[in-house]
Amino acid sequence: MELGTIFQSIIGAGIGSALIQGVLPFVRDNRERAARASHMAIRLAVGLEAYAAACHDLIAYNTNAEVHPEERLPNWKAQLPELAEFPADTEGWRALDRQLAGRCLSFRNKVAESQGLINETIYYNDDNIGDAVEVEATARGLEAWRLASALRRKHKVEAAEPVWDYIEHLERSEKRIEEAAEKRRSGS
Repeated sequence: MELGTIFQSIIGAGIGSALIQGVLPFVRDNRERAARASHMAIRLAVGLEAYAAACHDLIAYNTNAEVHPEERLPNWKAQLPELAEFPADTEGWRALDRQLAGRCLSFRNKVAESQGLINETIYYNDDNIGDAVEVEATARGLEAWRLASALRRKHKVEAAEPVWDYIEHLERSEKRIEEAAEKRRSGS
């Protein structure tokens, strides 16, 4: 064997070894990060889906709220469902898509803002409590569902298959609310 061939073999083996040693940890880290992100996405999605279902239940309760003879208004519930605590897994949050992580973290603020709007309605215009709760519960419920779906899609987690399609009811409520708002805007 010639000296040049030996050097080429040594250099080639060294480069190959360096590539393998550099690429394998990178591939392993990416797989671990993707697994962590998927795990975090499913944990968040399940909580958000439960929140969407609870919003639907609130709307259904208020739709059928009792009216006591001595009361002026139905016995409406005016408190949005409580949003479950999000996982405190720092590495899981870092592994998630940043835009979706931001939407998740901002969602709790939107729930608080919606509750504030309901509280103002209670204080200033109590005849519209039922409508205010329906508007805000519909908006937050659908937002929670859509965010959960986006998390599942982005991080390749199986889509949720609810036993009962409460999302269809929320979407019908959203459409009814939008039509009523359009009717008010047009003055009809």
